[in-house]
Amino acid sequence: MKVPTYVSNKRGRAIAVAGVLCVSVITASPAQACTCIFSATIGAATISGLMGAGSAAVVTSMTTGFQSVGSQVTASSAANEKKIIKALDSMTKRLGTEIRQMPLNEAKMETLINQASPTRRATDECRYGDRSGDLATVERLTALQQENLASSTYAYNEMTSDYPEGIDTGSRFMAQTARLIRNAPDIKTAPMVLVNGPNTFGALTPEQTQNAFTALNLTLNPNPPARSINPTSPVALKNDVKADLYNLRMTIPQTVSQQILSYEAPVLQSGSDSWVAETLSRISPNAADAFTAGEVDVSKSDLLRLMATYRTKDPVWVGNVSAKDDEGVMKDLALVKMDHLSMEYELWVQDRHMALLTSQLLASKLRQERD
Repeated sequence: MKVPTYVSNKRGRAIAVAGVLCVSVITASPAQACTCIFSATIGAATISGLMGAGSAAVVTSMTTGFQSVGSQVTASSAANEKKIIKALDSMTKRLGTEIRQMPLNEAKMETLINQASPTRRATDECRYGDRSGDLATVERLTALQQENLASSTYAYNEMTSDYPEGIDTGSRFMAQTARLIRNAPDIKTAPMVLVNGPNTFGALTPEQTQNAFTALNLTLNPNPPARSINPTSPVALKNDVKADLYNLRMTIPQTVSQQILSYEAPVLQSGSDSWVAETLSRISPNAADAFTAGEVDVSKSDLLRLMATYRTKDPVWVGNVSAKDDEGVMKDLALVKMDHLSMEYELWVQDRHMALLTSQLLASKLRQERD
């Protein structure tokens, strides 16, 4: 086709096909008109193909783009979700740790507050360690005293069995007892010293303890029956059985009495750094000086009495309680309750002793009535 030219028709109409301007001249020439129409048709088909290909490319690009964006969004959402879950899990664990730590933190804060405020603390609570040491020593030595006294009681009951054969054991025992009382007149007053002991501070001296021990055995079992060392007849065997049963029966009241005596025996000697010395310095300076100087020893009875009464007799404790907060008062009352429970145990021990004595007396009475 030649370079197009512009031909004006009557209506001034121009047609451009495929970049080539075709001027349709409505003339009387049919050949020219057909050529122009054919060219326009081919141009339209070309443009349609280009537009279809372009549209397909755009759709493909858009689909690929949307898929890529969707994958990126999904991956990003999964990553963000994982981060969120991890953050929530970490926060939950941290909160759980902090919640479990709260009681410890509160206890630390309470301790700091108590340390900073004496009105929230118990009076001399740290001195309970010293008291525990004194009490442990007293319990151990009292137990040894009871064992020694029990062994001595058994030896006392067997004393007449050791007399030589052919000797009147009753006469021999009475003569020996008379000589003992005559040479040691304090034996007569030993029972009263033992009874009056709780009214004064200080344990019995070793001599007073021995006198009280002898007096108890003499009054409870004044003439222990003798046993034959080598019985050779039914009569001798019968006498030995009676002697064993009698001494066995008397062992119960004798042992109980010796246990009570052990409460008054000396078991704690002077010590200026002990709980007893510190407590006595507040409620009884004279007794504290005597104890520190070694003039008197402490018995288990003395220690129990101090544990039961020292607070009400201590002006420092009374003054502290009146000026304390509720927390401090409750702590002091808890310590008072602890001492009360300790005294209840000691009372239970004494009740047990009384039950043993009563049962023995009732058994002896029933046996006498039956005989």
